Amino acid sequence: MQGAMVLKMERMWMCQTSEFTRCKTTAAAAAVVWEEQTERRMVKWERERKRSNSSSLETTLWKSLKKGHQLRISVAVEASSSGRSGFEDVVGSGSGIGARERRRHKMREERKRRQDEEAGKYPEWATILENACKDDAELRDIIGDALGDPEEMKRRVEERVRRKGRDILQPKTGSAIPMAVSFRDFDPTDSYIWLELYSAPSEKDIEIIGSVVRSWYVLGRLGGFNSMNMQLTQLPLNAKLSYSPEKAEEALPSVFHNIGDVEFQEHWARVWVDLGTSDPVALDVIINSFAAVSSDHVGIKRMVFGGNRLGDWDNDLTGEEDGYKSYKI
Repeated sequence: MQGAMVLKMERMWMCQTSEFTRCKTTAAAAAVVWEEQTERRMVKWERERKRSNSSSLETTLWKSLKKGHQLRISVAVEASSSGRSGFEDVVGSGSGIGARERRRHKMREERKRRQDEEAGKYPEWATILENACKDDAELRDIIGDALGDPEEMKRRVEERVRRKGRDILQPKTGSAIPMAVSFRDFDPTDSYIWLELYSAPSEKDIEIIGSVVRSWYVLGRLGGFNSMNMQLTQLPLNAKLSYSPEKAEEALPSVFHNIGDVEFQEHWARVWVDLGTSDPVALDVIINSFAAVSSDHVGIKRMVFGGNRLGDWDNDLTGEEDGYKSYKI
């Protein structure tokens, strides 16, 4: 009889705990439901205990159950009074209620945001940021569950900028003004190509400009600027790509002959070239290359083909103390 009574009380307790776990209300409401249901069961258990003339074991179990009930009610009320919206604080994260509570929390935050917007309190930048999150997966990862909370969104974005500022905020060092191009008595076999920069170049600028000229020269020496052997360029639009070694053999060679070092004086740069039998496509390539350099890296005011002396260039100034530098090709 006593064993059956203990088993019955344990089953009723498990049923009570299961009902509480399945509760979908907030912590405060769950505490009220818990208390009402438990009080009714405890009255029923009290009658059963008195009728069954329970032993000391049953009395001990009864006291333990009553103490556990009071403890759980206390935890639920504390969760409610402390403002925690997650019911999982009371029933545990494994109950599946945590996700529902988070969704409800987002709905409350969204409702509060709309109310603040109507009252003119919600920042306009926060609305723009939230709209941007709809199309930007990376921004959604940064903001996370802070949508609807302007202060938290601001804090997370600032934290991301602090951690990855050097990768995000890389200044563009080129010029938005397109580079001008002109020709002055240009002889492809014996002429200078001039670059007028917006300011005196740094070591990094000299490296960029010199690397472009060197790459251009290497392609020319290998016969890359041969307009007579541009088989793919000459194919009709949407035609199947094909290449004929026989046609390549028939084309006359086109080779870059010679080039000097790139020289720098103040905000001017120049390089002497002998294009040899290279075709004018070589000029298109170097113009396009330096146009991109000017836009993204080193601002170039103009590019001039031909001429022996431009600006205030002085052929007698060849020392570093005079502001002269060179890049060896």
